Amino acid sequence: MHQELSAVIFDMDGLMFDTERLGWQLLNQAGAEYGCSPISLERYTDGIGKTHTETSKIFSEICGYDYERYRAIERRFWDLDREYIRRVGPPLKPGLLDLLGTLEQRSVPCALASSTHHDRVAEHLKAAQLEAFFSVVIGGDQARASKPAPDIFLEAAEALGVPAPGCLVLEDSVAGVQAGRNAGMYVIMIPDIVEPAPDIRALADQVLGSLHDVEALITEGQLRFV
Repeated sequence: MHQELSAVIFDMDGLMFDTERLGWQLLNQAGAEYGCSPISLERYTDGIGKTHTETSKIFSEICGYDYERYRAIERRFWDLDREYIRRVGPPLKPGLLDLLGTLEQRSVPCALASSTHHDRVAEHLKAAQLEAFFSVVIGGDQARASKPAPDIFLEAAEALGVPAPGCLVLEDSVAGVQAGRNAGMYVIMIPDIVEPAPDIRALADQVLGSLHDVEALITEGQLRFV
């Protein structure tokens, strides 16, 4: 059975850009400068797809929940992050450029809906020279509620002028998959660091290995855009 859709909504971190591993490394680098113990990659992933407030609660454990010191670590983290992105650019996930090119050729409208602050999303898109591919960009600070609530995806669909069932959501995080399902959209999960549990896999309409696989479904006609 072929799935007919009208638009695509992308997550950003871990889906478009390989920034989750980078973020983990930079957070521990910043923490080390303040004499803090490193956070494990497994614990770091608990914050993926969450709002700034929620991630702060998780990541501040590196300094014993000393929030004043954590705020200093966080400021240093963002300095390191901005320096890296300006100098190198965000690391692209395999298949991203090919997929965006294929969608552009078919005149498929695309939105980016990320839990990350809008300013950082815009900075990453500019550094990667991908701004032209997205007619709608929404950051976590602009959504009424964070993932797994469906708000950010529903806002993106409204801005695109496409009914929710006509949207394909591409996500890597558990919270993102739940948000897409809660929005009533077609959800493809492409796991990043954490392999999804069976119940999360069941929430996604498909679980694929990379963005190359999404493009293959489009070129083979299994995902059709109308």
